[in-house]
Amino acid sequence: MNKLYLLTTSILLSIIPLNAQDLANKIPKEVNAVVSIKGGNLTELFSIQDFGKTVFGKKIEKELSRKEKSKTLLESGIDIASTGYYFYEATDSIQYHCALVPIKNSNQFESLFSRPEKITTIKGQKAFYKKYDKTSIMVWNDKMMLFINGKVSKSYFSNNKVRKQYDLPIIENENHLHKYGYYDIFESRSQEKDITFQYLTDKIDQIFNTPLPSKESILSNRDYLKAQNKNAEISIWVSDIMKVYSNILKESNIHRYSALLLNGIYSGKYGNQDISGHMFLEEKEIKANITYHMDKEMGGRMKKIYSNSLNKKFLNYINEEEILGYASYVINTEEFLTEYPKMIQNTLGDLYKAETDILADLLSIVLDEKAIGKVIKGDALFLMYDLNDKEVAYKTYEYDEEYNYKEIEKTRTETIPDFLLLLSSGDTDLIKKIFDYGQEKGIVSLENGVYRIKYKTLPTEIYVNINQEIITIGNNKERVIKNNTINKKVSKKHKQILQNSSSSIFINTQEIVKVAKAYNSRKKTERKLEYLFNNVEDIQLTTSKVKNNKMSIDLKMELPTGHKNGLQYLITLLEEMNK
Repeated sequence: MNKLYLLTTSILLSIIPLNAQDLANKIPKEVNAVVSIKGGNLTELFSIQDFGKTVFGKKIEKELSRKEKSKTLLESGIDIASTGYYFYEATDSIQYHCALVPIKNSNQFESLFSRPEKITTIKGQKAFYKKYDKTSIMVWNDKMMLFINGKVSKSYFSNNKVRKQYDLPIIENENHLHKYGYYDIFESRSQEKDITFQYLTDKIDQIFNTPLPSKESILSNRDYLKAQNKNAEISIWVSDIMKVYSNILKESNIHRYSALLLNGIYSGKYGNQDISGHMFLEEKEIKANITYHMDKEMGGRMKKIYSNSLNKKFLNYINEEEILGYASYVINTEEFLTEYPKMIQNTLGDLYKAETDILADLLSIVLDEKAIGKVIKGDALFLMYDLNDKEVAYKTYEYDEEYNYKEIEKTRTETIPDFLLLLSSGDTDLIKKIFDYGQEKGIVSLENGVYRIKYKTLPTEIYVNINQEIITIGNNKERVIKNNTINKKVSKKHKQILQNSSSSIFINTQEIVKVAKAYNSRKKTERKLEYLFNNVEDIQLTTSKVKNNKMSIDLKMELPTGHKNGLQYLITLLEEMNK
């Protein structure tokens, strides 16, 4: 494989920083997504010389080196100390995937090619591509390198007016096309590649030879600018996630649903639904967040759905010293059943309008949102305690010499999680009736006020205890019966997280590794688990409630002692896990 392709792939897929001048002014204002990697931030955290000493750095430098001369990353010709960009742009006719990397020394960069005679020119710029492909091109000058990949829209080229412009055969039966997909849009794969190549060369000409006016670059996009954070090492921004989703749907070949996929879902009545995210590799912790930016209407609906808080009485069931982790989730069931059909109507817009209107009305008639919301309020807390081995019976068949068989029962050892699930209910009568019905069918039994579920496909018995407000479900009968009489021990930090979040996940990493060590029998894995045990801290994932038409997901992990920063920690961790 060409060394330059290997280098580019390594750079784009790794967290190595990229360029010196800011290339954001080359990105059009109307692109659908932008990812930036701040090289300056990353090199401050972990120098390129130190990275060159790591296993991954040595592998990259090996690919950079010719037999007669070794090269380092600093001699790659790429400006390591600036910001590199990936952007995605979808038009009616094509989808572009582009990476912009600043160049410090183009001669050094060109020396990376194992076959420099393959270098050509496109629109006055040096370029490299594989003749048999043409859908991916690398282009560069003294200031930047562009790696561009394109995929033409088959839905666009299924239009006969467009086909006439490209001298493509007219599709006689478009209904047949809509029913069976896009199999015969082009006469050959090479024809599709040639059309793609023409689009790519036009885009290259635009980026290299036609400077964007300042008001037409991404730096004039207010939504993009508001989403930026100079302290983040890696940032992502997606403009109107519903439009991006629609583009994906329109290019799908799911035949019988082609009417939806050809038209997409962008006819919906909501405004832009942007997404932004950042990653921070700090001195004391690693943080990442993703924020969902909604328009006023969607924000109002989502705020109603996530208006509830976790039942405070759930906190009485938590002992942090006993659990491996927890997961919580809170919605307002009544509001969800009321708002969700409306959201589907708005998402589909005028597409299937009559059908969605009828469906929404039917759901409103059939479902009593208030009654259901009282039975299942919508908050849940899952507590994970341990993993236990258990002998489980199963049925199999035994054959004699004449292939006659008989059913026999055998046992096998399965690892079963020890868990407790808590649910809130304002009316438990219906739930009790359901379990009483299970008793009649022989699936459920009632033992001292606790329901016991035993079914042939379940690897363990499930116990259910129904109180006035709280339903406890688990496979440890003693724990289910004890309810909130256990010794609770929950910190102020976790109380706040559980009460103020619409969902959360907590992982007691060291305890999980300790359990994994107990089940492991391989020496290589034992060494890795031992390293993890000594070099991991708890992981916390939370989802906020809706505020100012925004909803955020945050991931945090404090760094163990002995690590300088988040980047150095991640690289070291990957090295240890790769040994």
